[in-house]
Amino acid sequence: MKVQKYITALLGVFVVSASLNALAAPGCVDLSGDWAGSCLSSPGKTRQEQTLIAQRGCRAITVDGRFFIFGQVIETHVPSGNYNVTYEKFAFNPTGTELQYDYVGMYKESRSNNSPVTMSVKTNYAMRNGGLLRTMTDNMTGFSETCTFSQH
Repeated sequence: MKVQKYITALLGVFVVSASLNALAAPGCVDLSGDWAGSCLSSPGKTRQEQTLIAQRGCRAITVDGRFFIFGQVIETHVPSGNYNVTYEKFAFNPTGTELQYDYVGMYKESRSNNSPVTMSVKTNYAMRNGGLLRTMTDNMTGFSETCTFSQH
């Protein structure tokens, strides 16, 4: 029950944030590209990654085949006999210079007495020195990752 209240509160923050996003500056940075680069995570591990971004002005984006309308919260339930729900949202910061992605997810095995597992991940995308910079932080675990990409 406590986790459901937490998820409900986070969803409320998403909705307020989406409403405020409508007041953002009219222009925004274009992050479109076929990007390749490396990611460094908080445990000190490095890995290679590619990402494909197709942006439709300041209204929508497709990231690695997943379509999002800026400011719209996407709620997903996975009917697997377990309680699994996620909330996702892409929105620009007020100046239109950074794209922010918020992900909140909760997973609970229906036949288990274990507490639900909750994730709260914030990711920022920005153009830096002609390339794409992506920073990600999981607020629940403290895990973080920074990726630098160039056009592939």
